[in-house]
Amino acid sequence: MPSVPIHLPSASATSPRAENPLPQLLHTPSGLALIEIQGTIHFPPPAASVASTQVGKLVFPHYNPAINDPSDTKWMKRVYMYVGKGQRMTGECKKLPKPLGVMRKREKMDVEDVEMSGLGDEDGAKDEELEIVEVVKYKIVFSSRPEPIRDWQQCGGTNWSGETACSSSAGCVKINDYYSQCQPGAAPAPAPTSASTLSTVPIPTSTTVSPSAPTTTSTPAGTGPGKTLQSGYYWIRGVAAPNFHKYFQTNPLYSTGPALLGDYTTAGQFQVVSGQLVQLVSAPGEPVKLLYAVVSEERSINGMSLAVSFSESKNTYGTFAWGGDDLQWSVAGVNRPNKSAWYVCTGQKLYINLGNYLYQTPSGCADQTVHYYNDKTANN
Repeated sequence: MPSVPIHLPSASATSPRAENPLPQLLHTPSGLALIEIQGTIHFPPPAASVASTQVGKLVFPHYNPAINDPSDTKWMKRVYMYVGKGQRMTGECKKLPKPLGVMRKREKMDVEDVEMSGLGDEDGAKDEELEIVEVVKYKIVFSSRPEPIRDWQQCGGTNWSGETACSSSAGCVKINDYYSQCQPGAAPAPAPTSASTLSTVPIPTSTTVSPSAPTTTSTPAGTGPGKTLQSGYYWIRGVAAPNFHKYFQTNPLYSTGPALLGDYTTAGQFQVVSGQLVQLVSAPGEPVKLLYAVVSEERSINGMSLAVSFSESKNTYGTFAWGGDDLQWSVAGVNRPNKSAWYVCTGQKLYINLGNYLYQTPSGCADQTVHYYNDKTANN
């Protein structure tokens, strides 16, 4: 019966043609990788003038060998595949139950092979042979449908080739030349119409976002504790220029939305409880109502920043703590050079700085540490 000779990989097959950009755990001798997609991707027709056509890119948002412990595999739980500039699929890396061998056709070589008992070429093809080129142990699985880019994620910037379309309630706001972000409330809004109008036609208008006027994101979640510090809570403020005595808060005051550093007259009141940074939004004498500081798991701006916002749901990524009087954040598997390092960027929005303090600060941002303050009233 017909047979085809199978060979071990040649030296040229096991030598990568270029540096492998995948995380180290996914590296294979020839640079191959398996991607499993539940669906169909319609590729654009290749241009006749180019050798290849880029259809998207892979992003590993939690993988950074500079700060991740080599044994940490939590990054495998989140992988993005950007298709074109308007869609994104979310997946993960999985270990195969059994390693998978990959073979390819090769031309018969005029060299003497090591003979193995029972293997001859009297029944097989004389000019065709197979070669094992790879043994793959992991695959990247995308089991969900493509999704639009989410709020507070990157949507543009120099050399950015990912998604540029934000949700209908957000707009792509330029932070600096290298980073633009989907910000809720920055989307074009319909023009107001008179009460006598029976039908309305939305007319897009431009939106300007400036550091002194952060974008409105929500209505207040509570009436607030007022300007007198309540028992068991602190003010939190910066102590260095250009944000000296700027205070933790949200805008509108006591609302869900991004964490900001703002004026002392609108300072919020906070405490760390069981690793959660909470903001008191109920008035004195009312049942206690809290908002929780939520840390985004996706890195933004310079790839070393995590956005922080306030929500009615508890934070699930990392824990907050007081380091003396300074506010710190940490998470297993991420080695931060300075647990107290923050960025204050365009719109006075706060980000956790995963890198070194006062080193390679992104354009449009300032390095900051923030500290609790327990005087009766906030002041400047």
